[in-house]
Amino acid sequence: MNSPSGRGRGHVAAAIVIILAAIGLLVLVLSLPGSRVGVAVAAIIAAAMLGIRQAFNHARLRRLRQMAGAFSDGDLSARADIAGVDSIARLAGDLNALGDRLVAAGAALEAQRRLLDGALGSLAEGVACIDDLDRVIYANPAWRHLTSAGAEASGAAFYEHLAAAALSAAVAKVRGSGRADEVEFEHRRRRLRATVSRATPDALVIVLHDLTELKRLEGARREFVAAVSHELKTPLTAVAGFAETLLDGALDGDPAVARGFVEKIARHADRLTILVRDVLTLSRLEQGSWEVKPEPIDLVGIGRAVAEEHQPAADDRQVRIVLDAPGSLDAVSDRELLQQLLGNLVSNAVRYNRQPGSVTISLGGDGDRLRLRVADTGIGIPPEHRERIFERFFRVDAHRSRASGGTGLGLAIVKQLVDALQGTISLESGPGGTTFTVECPRIDPRAARN
Repeated sequence: MNSPSGRGRGHVAAAIVIILAAIGLLVLVLSLPGSRVGVAVAAIIAAAMLGIRQAFNHARLRRLRQMAGAFSDGDLSARADIAGVDSIARLAGDLNALGDRLVAAGAALEAQRRLLDGALGSLAEGVACIDDLDRVIYANPAWRHLTSAGAEASGAAFYEHLAAAALSAAVAKVRGSGRADEVEFEHRRRRLRATVSRATPDALVIVLHDLTELKRLEGARREFVAAVSHELKTPLTAVAGFAETLLDGALDGDPAVARGFVEKIARHADRLTILVRDVLTLSRLEQGSWEVKPEPIDLVGIGRAVAEEHQPAADDRQVRIVLDAPGSLDAVSDRELLQQLLGNLVSNAVRYNRQPGSVTISLGGDGDRLRLRVADTGIGIPPEHRERIFERFFRVDAHRSRASGGTGLGLAIVKQLVDALQGTISLESGPGGTTFTVECPRIDPRAARN
């Protein structure tokens, strides 16, 4: 677009040309004889004035055309500085006012869009509006993430980034009936549920719900219920069988046989008790209903108590428990959580150790961190199983685990206990044994809030 100074020079040049031409004609007319010289002079002057006015008007109209073209190209900053009271000046004023109104309307629309983005941008659900040609005219960040469309979502047909026949059918159904519809489908390894409804006569709203995690949790819950049922079935069947045998007359026979049956019932009842206790503990931890109560503690005292508690079971398996710790180790943490954590690790190390073998409990601290290490001399954990050992009911050797009285929940509980303590756990394992290392805050951050 030409600059105002350039346009002004063009107007002046055109006026000068017209004036020079008029002067030349005047000189020519005045040199001619005749009585109508005055009329000719007046006509020349009038023509010159009209020419000058036409030149200026043409330039002003060209400026107005340029401003209108800038508006159509999206440049709303263009303005026409045209003085006067004639129709062209009034038209320029109207166009300038229109530009101001368009700028104000654009700013209002942008503010509304920011408000809409703020309201919908924080939603986990993907929201998009589509027009009657299936083009996305609005998409919030969650939609762009779930469809993997990114910035290319707007302006494109929704099915270009969300190719689901069920969703396309639902969109067609809502357009035909006007009633909202809901469908589920798979997209890029996600399970999505889409709700389609009419927003305006020409636009539909699609809301995407990501069901992937919910489906995973439902699957985990079903697996957990099935695993618990399976684990309960064996001891319950044994208890029922031995009790039925006793009631059928074994009590009246050999007392030694009857006592053996009662001892087996008691052993399986103990197993049921331990299993139910572990399930309840794991449930409390996973639901976050375990209230952490930090208090001043001596970690070495806790380690000593755990070693003494598990020493009888270790003696039965010819396993020696060694406590490697300083005289005392002060901390501010949850006593019960630490005792259960250390107890589960020691119990697991005793249960799956060699005979004879040893379990070493190492306790220490480094600045603001506590370090708990439990090392055994067992056969180790194969590399392919190490990522799964914290899963519920996972066993490297299921037969050996059940025979030793394990429920398959010990390490799953350990992982939840570590999370509750805001710590980390790692393991090293080989043919010579396995070592679990736990690190957690020496002073629990929640202690200041209690």
